[in-house]
Amino acid sequence: MIPFVPSVTLDREKYMYEKWRGPVLADFLIELHRKSHGLPFLDPSKAFSLKDYVYKLIHEINLFNKDIKDEIKDIDAFLKKNFMPAYEKLPVVFVTAIIIR
Repeated sequence: MIPFVPSVTLDREKYMYEKWRGPVLADFLIELHRKSHGLPFLDPSKAFSLKDYVYKLIHEINLFNKDIKDEIKDIDAFLKKNFMPAYEKLPVVFVTAIIIR
């Protein structure tokens, strides 16, 4: 964000020890999440589906990369048994990431 938003340069050795920053950031993220509920792209039926993407990718690998078909079969079995049941229970929400360097 630095190239786009004017800000104060942080003292990188000290700012993470300033206790007020955690609650302020948490409040900001909670409020951002609350205000995002009415956004049209948060319709769960229109959200990006990792499941659909993974199975489309597996299908294409099986079509065009037959030499790794056995490895893909093992990955597919793992995803179906261990990952997808948990993934399907995750809520669809608006998420923002803050990267501090």
